[in-house]
Amino acid sequence: MLKGNHRRTAVRASTSPRRRIYVSLFAVLSLLVGGTLALAAPAQADTSDDWEEVQALGEYNGALTSFEDPNIGPVIIFPSDYAGDINNLTPPPNWTDSSGNTPTSWPTPTTAKSSIFTATQTSTIESAVLDAVQPDGDTAYDVSVTYDGMSDRVVAQTNAPSSVTDPLATQYSGQLVIDRSSADSPTLPCDPAHGPLASGYISDPLTQLQELANYNCAISYFEDPNIGPVIIFPSDYTGDINNLQTPPNWTDSSGNTPTGWPTPTTAHSVLFSSDKVKEVQKAAYTALSPNGDNTHNTFVYYDGMSDRVVVVTDAPSSLTDPLLSAYPGMITIQPGPEHDMQLINVNSGKALDAVDCGSSDGTSVQQWTSLNNACQQWRFAPTDDGHYTITNTNSGKVLDDVHCGTWQGATVDLWSPLGNACQKWDFAQVDGHYTITNVQSGQALEVKNCSTADAGVVRQWPSLGNTCQQWDISF
Repeated sequence: MLKGNHRRTAVRASTSPRRRIYVSLFAVLSLLVGGTLALAAPAQADTSDDWEEVQALGEYNGALTSFEDPNIGPVIIFPSDYAGDINNLTPPPNWTDSSGNTPTSWPTPTTAKSSIFTATQTSTIESAVLDAVQPDGDTAYDVSVTYDGMSDRVVAQTNAPSSVTDPLATQYSGQLVIDRSSADSPTLPCDPAHGPLASGYISDPLTQLQELANYNCAISYFEDPNIGPVIIFPSDYTGDINNLQTPPNWTDSSGNTPTGWPTPTTAHSVLFSSDKVKEVQKAAYTALSPNGDNTHNTFVYYDGMSDRVVVVTDAPSSLTDPLLSAYPGMITIQPGPEHDMQLINVNSGKALDAVDCGSSDGTSVQQWTSLNNACQQWRFAPTDDGHYTITNTNSGKVLDDVHCGTWQGATVDLWSPLGNACQKWDFAQVDGHYTITNVQSGQALEVKNCSTADAGVVRQWPSLGNTCQQWDISF
């Protein structure tokens, strides 16, 4: 189902970079020779690496997808019923890239029409897969549904059994591919470790640190300013913390394989086993946000640097004191706001704001000088799988990743709650501030081009570690 241009997508919650689905060049050539894709001619491969411009061209002209072919460069695929001229794409007016630059020219990617799919048909298949694998929102099986331009197929990556997927494959023969590679991957017997935001790229030292922590069932990772990278393990961890196992066949978000792995300082928590972390977190939420009621604006996380569970809340001492007594020396209470919160960008000092106080689905989100009104107030609510929703007080709509986009620069908006990963967010403390990460994309909430002006665009972008991607919780 598409909501506007939003794809209804359900994915496994993970801090690992999402694996992009590729097809061999032989498969692509076979499709071209066999006439499965209707290619424009002539088409020129772009060699300038202007990937943002390729994506902008595709989105503005109503394409199904854009991708980078390793041999012919960027490719844009359009619906089979597309009525425009794919040889002469219209650049989006007044567009600038993530650095604020206006193109002096635009790339000329290879363009093609799907021989199978209209935009409506891809939506129909995606909805059918989700309804079959996760009926009524049942998440017993993982599923991620995307249109893959290289193969001109809808790809459903899932661990659902063949009894569920075979009828789908039969019904949509030649249109749907069932990918079970996720089911073959080892399921880690642990939750993701808490730590600062990692970009997903090997060039970011936190990326591999995060992967090591998750794969080895650590509970926290961080960069100590004096001793460098650190990974903290549960008190009852029985593995060899001096010889960590590296994730097999792991690649970063660009498909690059590490030539080496970091050797962090490692330690056991003095106080916490994995179960004890969960117990304290659950106790805090039960006491301060019973049944998901977030009246006291509470969120809870384990902090490896202090070896404490941190509870950020505006709840009165009558509620927090019993927690401190029940878990002496294990909990740090940090004050939270007494009402719904503002999110203030550290770089600009401006508030996260619903444009024109909009309350409809698709309302854009921007930064604006603080007005202390409900359009700039937000409430956080924990999800069952350990993330947060961020709800606008004025509209009651949640902060949402537009189109469920995983590309750099995807914008955010307000949308009715769907319960999917595009509407879930993770918080991590950095230098006394917070990064806010979309669960679907693994990218950080930021102000475009580090703008300090009113109406600065808010979007997602890979972690850069700058203050444009850091937020303060204010009231």
